[in-house]
Amino acid sequence: LRLDAKAADIELWWPIGLGKQILYDILVSFSPTEPHFEHDLVESSRRIGFRYVALVTGNETEPGYTERAEKEEGTESHGMLFRVNGAAIWSRGA
Repeated sequence: LRLDAKAADIELWWPIGLGKQILYDILVSFSPTEPHFEHDLVESSRRIGFRYVALVTGNETEPGYTERAEKEEGTESHGMLFRVNGAAIWSRGA
């Protein structure tokens, strides 16, 4: 199974308060060719969203940080944040 879509045609899903929660309806249909299947057609549908997520554990805006971080384990600071679609977000919850 393969589905091709141009990135320019896809709108990103954003966390509440940062933008729209764009979801796409996907329907996949499958017609088995093996005789032992009970059904002539199998279908499944889902609602999916597209986003980029990164866990940042240091100052990735400092030019030397990324280069040093590739060679080290851990970080000099114990802070961390998430970026969704490039935007820094504050996560809350338990």
